[in-house]
Order: sequence, then C-alpha cells, then structure tokens
Amino acid sequence: MSNVIELFKTKVPIRKKVFHSILSAHANFNNMNYSRFKKENIELKILSVYFFNMNNDNVLSKQVIRNIFNYLSLNLKYNSFNYAIKAIVSLNELKNHITYKIGTLDNEIDSNVIESLKFINYNIDLLKVIISQKYDLTCESFEKIIDFEKVVKEILKPETYDEAKAIKLVMDNVKLLHYHDHRHRTFTDLICNYIDYAKIKNNDEQYNYYKNIIKYILNIRNIGVNKKRIYQALNSSIIDVYDSDALNNKINNMNFNIETGRYEIDDFIISIDSNNTIKIDDALSIESTANKTYILGIHITDIYSLRNFNDIYCCNSLLLENINKAQGSLRASAKRNTISLFVEISELGEILNYRIVPSILTVDRNLSYTDVSKIMYSSENTTKIQKTLADLTSLYSVLENKNLPQFISLSNVASVLVTKFMLLNGCIYSEYFNKNNIPGIYVAGDGENNIYTLEKSKYYTGFPEFNSYSKTTSPIYDKSSLLCQYVLHQCAFRNVPNAYKDIIRYRLRPLVEDLNKK
Repeated sequence: MSNVIELFKTKVPIRKKVFHSILSAHANFNNMNYSRFKKENIELKILSVYFFNMNNDNVLSKQVIRNIFNYLSLNLKYNSFNYAIKAIVSLNELKNHITYKIGTLDNEIDSNVIESLKFINYNIDLLKVIISQKYDLTCESFEKIIDFEKVVKEILKPETYDEAKAIKLVMDNVKLLHYHDHRHRTFTDLICNYIDYAKIKNNDEQYNYYKNIIKYILNIRNIGVNKKRIYQALNSSIIDVYDSDALNNKINNMNFNIETGRYEIDDFIISIDSNNTIKIDDALSIESTANKTYILGIHITDIYSLRNFNDIYCCNSLLLENINKAQGSLRASAKRNTISLFVEISELGEILNYRIVPSILTVDRNLSYTDVSKIMYSSENTTKIQKTLADLTSLYSVLENKNLPQFISLSNVASVLVTKFMLLNGCIYSEYFNKNNIPGIYVAGDGENNIYTLEKSKYYTGFPEFNSYSKTTSPIYDKSSLLCQYVLHQCAFRNVPNAYKDIIRYRLRPLVEDLNKK
C-alpha cells in the first residue's frame, strides 16, 4: 500500500456530479463530513480504498468507472519522471490487489462485483498507457525501465553490503540488465557512476563491495557490460588487465620438427568419448598459468595428413571409405598427427589469444563418459587426470557463467564439457578463417535446419563474442571437418597469396553445394 499512498497523495478537484455518490461513500472511510470532504478536494488514495472495499452494495457501473479514469487521465499531473514511475508502480499494485480479490469472489453470487472490478483493471491499463505515452514510451518499455532501475538499485546500493544477494540478482536478471534507465544510462554507466561516487566520498567499504561483485559481473559473458570502462573506473589495479604472452611463450618453447613441419606436444592429454569407441577424433589438454589464465588445448586428429591429396576433389570422392580410420584415431600411447588449437582464456572468461598449429602428440588416457564421472568423485590416486578434469570443469564454469551441479548427480558431465569445448573450437576456427581471408566452410542455420556455406554466416554459438561457426572437430566421420583441414594445409600452414586462396574458394564451391545435398 505504501507506493499506492505515495501516488494518491496528489489532490485533484472533483467537478463532476457522477462522483457524488462515490464521495459520499468515501466520507465514511475518512470520518469526514461530506460537504467538507467535497470542498477540500479528494485524495486519490481514498479512491483506492474504495476499490479495495467494493462489495455488492457499492458496485460501480461501467460508465462511472470510465468517467473516473477519464477524469484521472486529465487531472493527474506528472511533474517528473520519478513521479510517473511511482504512478505506474502504484497502479500495478492496485491492479494486482483487484486481480487477487476477483479470485476470491464467487462467480455467481458476486458476478456484478467481478464485472466491475475487471473493468477497473481494464481502465488501469489504459491509464498506464496514457502515462507512458506522455514520455513517448510504450507501457512495456516504461515498466521495463522501472524493473531495470529497481534491480540496479538493489544490486549497487543495497541496504547492507551482501555480495551473494547482489550476484543472485544479477544472475536472475541478465536479460533485463541489457536495458537502461529513464535517462538512457546503461548498467555499465551506473556501475561506473557508483564507483566514482564511492571514490569521491572515500567510502572504502562501498568501493570494496563494488570491486568484489564486479569480479563476478565481468565473468558473466552475456551481460553486455563495457569491461574496459569498468576497468578504468577501478583504475585497472583491482582487476588485472591481461596482457600475458603466456600462449606465445608456450608455442615458442615447444620443439618444432623441421622435417615433419609439426610442433611436438608433450602436455598431459586425455580424450573423452563413448564407451568402446576406436574412432577418436579429438582430445583435450589444459594448464593454468602464473597470470591466472587458462591455456586450453583442443587437438583434432589430422586425417588429411594420412594420404597424399594432390587434388581437392580427392578430398570428397570416396574419401571417408578409403581412409584407415583406426590409423587416424587418437588411441592412447600412439603418436598421431593432429591439428591443435591453443586458446588462452582469462579467469573472467575472456578469449585473450589463440594459435592453430600442425602438431604431433600422444594421448595419455582414453576416457569414456562413465570414466569421467567416476574419476571426478573418486579417491583413487589419479592426480594428473583428476587435476585435468577439475581444471576443465573450472574453465567450463568460467565460460558458462555458472557452476556445474555436484558431479555425483550429473551423469552427463563429460558430454557437457566436450560439447562446450568442441563448439568453442568451431567458433574460433570460423573467426580465424574470416579474419585471415581463408576460404573456410561455415554453418548457417538455427541448429536444426543447417546448411554449409563459404560465406561467414550467423549461427547461435552460446558465446557472445562469436556469432559464426565452422564444423571442424570430426574429420573421421564428417566431410565438412575434413575439407576444413584441407583448407588449413593449403592456406594456413604455409604463406600463400590471396589469389591462391581465391582459387581454393572457387574449387570448394561445388563441394560445399554437394554437402548440402546429403
């Protein structure tokens, strides 16, 4: 009721005879003589009280209700946007109360009251539209602004500094926080304003509160804040701005075999696949750096290197039938040619750097999905495997902005991890093709009705910074992945002119069209 009372403190003179009977009824609530009540102007909160207490004895006709709201729309004065916000909030409270009351009445006995209350709600909606239009807004936009301002105020200016509550509010309102307040200030604007205010006031408690919750907010990849602006507001000393060269140092320190033209990788590497499979396309490695970043390795078997492809058309015609798939499978303890993507990712989930290199490696363990679930909550002495799985899970949490449930209750944890990282692989390959004018093969569609194309196309990836995708992780089974490997060998792993890339693109076109016929 408090917001309703705030709204209805505005006094408006009553000039219409149609309100006389209402005023008479209100006089009883106000313990005031009717004539005096009429002279002193009615407070609109009394009208609210009347609506709350409606019964069969004081049902309003539709005409009376219409006149009341026509009168209100003409006489309510909105001197500020904040007052208009209070009006909308109050009308919503009134509508919610009336809706609740309708649900408590008997449809047959109280049918007249119900009809009258429904018509009041209808006119409340109309009045909200009139208020919104005054500010060139739709009612939906106006209410979105109200919700945005309310949530941001609770997040950034709570009565007590409760970080857990603030983070929950952010996570529950990610979509809403893409909006703005009535001055068109975004969530980023308001965060920086609050930080600046805390600095000016030398309020260390408040400043430290913002510092701590912002670490989480910046880790929410689809919230749309301007990280650089927030870094600047925090003087860049609170959260490190990552300029690590850890990934390049890692690649430079690897042994490069001139004869094979491949980097020799000695990281601890695992594969995760279905039980008893002998055709393993991909494997994973991960390490944490001194700069609190992750270096994720996604290693795809290099099927293209298993035979001599003198002609691009050999890459398509009967290729999958003629390749010794077991020879390409990333079986543990066997050296295999691979194409490795290394990605450096900050603890805030930012893709800092990536490198795609031809490589040769040995997988340490072939794990099944069931193995992963068992290992993650077992007490066996499998330190390297457990640490690798723990780091992969932590990185997944960073990228996905949420913690995985308890592993013991999550039977498909392995599948979730593999799916996320293989999708990231395709996203980065897509960006790499486009950025370097390499004729990549892209996927376009909605996830169900997909087509292949040589033009970069929009595709929902789940990664805010990537909106295109190339299928690259299944060369044993998938011709699109194999053609992408052909492109990498022809255009990425050696220095070729753009004219040659155009020739490759031209030759790929009929093959891509053929993919869409399958």
